[in-house]
Amino acid sequence: MKIIKADQTNLDVVYGIIHECSLWLQKKGMDHWMGYYTEELIRHKFDTGEIFLLKEEGKFVGTMSASSQEPYYYSENKDGDNGMPINHTLKFTPGKAWYVSALAVLPEFQGRGLAKGLLLYIENYAKEKGIEFLRMDARGDYTDLINMYLRWGFKKIGSMPDPDSEYFLMEKSIK
Repeated sequence: MKIIKADQTNLDVVYGIIHECSLWLQKKGMDHWMGYYTEELIRHKFDTGEIFLLKEEGKFVGTMSASSQEPYYYSENKDGDNGMPINHTLKFTPGKAWYVSALAVLPEFQGRGLAKGLLLYIENYAKEKGIEFLRMDARGDYTDLINMYLRWGFKKIGSMPDPDSEYFLMEKSIK
């Protein structure tokens, strides 16, 4: 397993991995990545954070992004009873954090510990930069994923309603 920091020249590779995983999720009845992870959004992630690529057996098979910028929907979520925004960031522990997203490993390479290896790499990289917490959200009805994150030391610290499924806000202290 080799992990590199990606750059704009890797846009097609990153998008390809995410798109293939989006199709896989859609077959499982979860289409939340379809239409959300566009090439434009990935380009934006290059501009506002860092993207990593995981190579196995001579090809790129996984990716993950990290940014100090929280996702807009954490603080601009119009899910209050009266349609007013609820600031979900208030549920997080104060401290310097990286928001991780788009953790994707090609379906034929899943189950080999590659996602955990990628996350551990990012965790160590973040520690070197003085980051105290890794934060993410995960779709509540994807229980295998939630349980995997819990095994890896993340804690559920809140939730956000969504028309399709509740999303859990998750956090891991890496101090």
